[in-house]
Amino acid sequence: RVLFRSFQIAKGNASDAQAAFRALQGDQEPEVRFLRLDWDQRYSLNVTATVGDLSKWGASLNGQFGTGLPYTPSDDQGNLGTAVPNSGTKPATLLLDLKLYRNLFLFGQKVNFYIKANNVLDALNQYTVNGDTGSAKYTLAENRARANNALESINTLDAYFNHPTWFGEPRRVTIGFSVGSN
Repeated sequence: RVLFRSFQIAKGNASDAQAAFRALQGDQEPEVRFLRLDWDQRYSLNVTATVGDLSKWGASLNGQFGTGLPYTPSDDQGNLGTAVPNSGTKPATLLLDLKLYRNLFLFGQKVNFYIKANNVLDALNQYTVNGDTGSAKYTLAENRARANNALESINTLDAYFNHPTWFGEPRRVTIGFSVGSN
């Protein structure tokens, strides 16, 4: 069994090492205050546990928990305005994966039967969020579009504001076997 816990505070004047150079090239003042950097995840916890007679059978459990990463808030129209970069925090994430296997010898061949379950808890992890709400599930811009009776010429509003790639992968269970020589 292994347990890893980490705590970090990642602050600097920019997450991009070239930001100050680009600002000066564009006749702008570079950022001179400390901001949260893109990878400023305060707490993370990783757990791995494996049991069994590993040559015959086994079970392993991998868990990951992380507090939310920073994002830059915006208003409901997507304008950053005077928002402080990376001053918002995305929701925390949780993943739990499980693998079970059994090795047998059939006709002189090693046969490995397995069941793998990723995201066992089917956690709805949000990796990208709307700047106006801090959530991938909804945005205030959708409410404004509905109130203004926005035209739906190509997509529906639901399809336009739905971003499945902003979420982590849902639960996936794989059952299978592999055959290999002694």
